[in-house]
Amino acid sequence: MGSNALLKEVRQAAKQAQIDEFIMSLPQSYETKVGSFGTRFAVGERQRLSIARAMLKNVPILLLDETAASLDIENELAVKNASGNLLKRKETVVMIAHTLSIVQHAGRIAVVSGGCIVEQGSHEVRLRKNE
Repeated sequence: MGSNALLKEVRQAAKQAQIDEFIMSLPQSYETKVGSFGTRFAVGERQRLSIARAMLKNVPILLLDETAASLDIENELAVKNASGNLLKRKETVVMIAHTLSIVQHAGRIAVVSGGCIVEQGSHEVRLRKNE
């Protein structure tokens, strides 16, 4: 039961990270050896694998820096969806992003300009404030 339960948890995290379909397309699916740092995979695939791993870890604080940078449009959309799912599961995620769409579901967004926080609040609060 232990290994089946573990695989079920891993697959659930992979689905939420938008990477399960890719993993299932690999020759040995979830048994595939990824090598050092997963360098066989594209940047977007590595990002989504990292998000799946973060979903499985029980860490108190998670720091993500520009998860959607340098991605093609398909991988950018998948990473945005995966990041949104991660925000729903983890209580404390610090995410650095230059794109609003990647953080708009965060409970609190801090806008930094010139090294200072110039605005903060949820996306909805910030929208109402700027109307």
